[in-house]
Amino acid sequence: MHRLGVESASDVAKGCLEVGGKLPDNEGREALQRFLARNPGAIVSAFATHGVSQAPRRSSRYIRHVSERRDRGDFIHRATPLLQSVSLFDENVGVRPSRPTRKRRDIVAPPLPPARELAIPGRGTVTVRVHEGPDDKRKARRCPPLLLIHGWTMTADLNFFGLYERIGERHSFAAFDQRGHGLGLRPTTFTLEDCADDVIAVADALGWDHFIAVGYSMGGTIAQLIAHRRPERCAGLVLCSTAAVFAETRADRLIFDGVLGNTVKALNTLPKFLRDRMPGRLRAVGGGETAELTEWMESQTKLHNATLVAEAGQALGHFRSEGWLAELSIPVAVVITTSDTVVGPTRQRQLAASIPNASVHMVGLDHSAATSDPDLYWPVFDEALASVTRRQPGRLRRSGTNARKTVQHLFVSGRVQDVGFRQSMQQRASEIGVTGWVRNRRDGRVEAVVAGTRDRVDELLNWARQGPPMARVTDVRTARSGDSDQLAEDADRFEIRPTE
Repeated sequence: MHRLGVESASDVAKGCLEVGGKLPDNEGREALQRFLARNPGAIVSAFATHGVSQAPRRSSRYIRHVSERRDRGDFIHRATPLLQSVSLFDENVGVRPSRPTRKRRDIVAPPLPPARELAIPGRGTVTVRVHEGPDDKRKARRCPPLLLIHGWTMTADLNFFGLYERIGERHSFAAFDQRGHGLGLRPTTFTLEDCADDVIAVADALGWDHFIAVGYSMGGTIAQLIAHRRPERCAGLVLCSTAAVFAETRADRLIFDGVLGNTVKALNTLPKFLRDRMPGRLRAVGGGETAELTEWMESQTKLHNATLVAEAGQALGHFRSEGWLAELSIPVAVVITTSDTVVGPTRQRQLAASIPNASVHMVGLDHSAATSDPDLYWPVFDEALASVTRRQPGRLRRSGTNARKTVQHLFVSGRVQDVGFRQSMQQRASEIGVTGWVRNRRDGRVEAVVAGTRDRVDELLNWARQGPPMARVTDVRTARSGDSDQLAEDADRFEIRPTE
């Protein structure tokens, strides 16, 4: 068998390519392992140079070996989660032993909305989950339906199954799998722009002239493109755990392009950490049916087309929207997962700051919050939906109790001074459209008076219960008053007052 002479990264790549998928003999394998122990970045640089798409399947073992050396270089450290994902074989050299076949049992899915097949001209047939509701037709006319757009490596059901029922109590909505994901279309290539056009085509097939695009992670980039390319169709945006730029540095782009994308395509399978990450984080969601739920989730990920999913990852690495976000003139809400380890909170905040009058809604959860913690995620997500639907044309001109002016007098306790609470509250009040004032008190609390329609005042009150990222709110006490002249002093804006 071919013996590998290992002197450089080029030798590593050349040897692997020449082997062509066959394992080298023990001597060659040991030489590789000794070389990689001294130069853990070699296999990465070699594959980046020679094209990882040509690498044999067995090379995953060597990539895994590199990933275990976390202390060697910033790039290896940053790429470790992705490199670890390629662990497809047993720790011992050789092929996995055959296992006795087991009788397959039916997979039990969680409650899901009904699905229908839609023929999309020039594209194919798309399976779409559609929910018609609520029953109040007047409310439905005021609130456009929602189109839910899932994240990368997910399906619509995986991303939103914990929220479907709650969304359906207040909104009509539709959801379908994006290209290469789940039951989505299977074109020859993947682009985010094509996905945006797919969403418009589905809306056409449903007869929806206008809709609110709800995008999660990758879905957020697609939603942004819809608002930019077809603003006449998009009535609003709810952007969750997403960003205007996913890869800012050269190292970021190398991870998306060379390591992540090409490795997935070379091995023709989804990375193990992507296949396994969700079931392990859903033990609290499934309750007594965790095993069935996990089995269903795994069945969903097996529907993906690995090549198209890899191209989707590469497309995310090249996505940039900061140049035109300021042109958006529709209602936008941004949901920020402040403990996010996939799309950093800083990038999410930068996205919100780039969009005029975008409302910001923060939840202290990780990137997969909508799936792994739907009960905790829902109140913030619902607040974001309400913020966009409230700002639909003509909706605020209606009569009724929600349109009458009300005043709230707030006293906020906790770590709320010297953390930017007043400035953040002033900005948030301006975005929502309420008036009043805020000030520090000498006893350590923050006092505020908020005047406006009841729904807007309640929105700012919900924000005050969490405050800006550095704050730790322990209590919010309120007192309603009809004497708005005395408390708000007919303010035409929201201002910061001196400490008292």
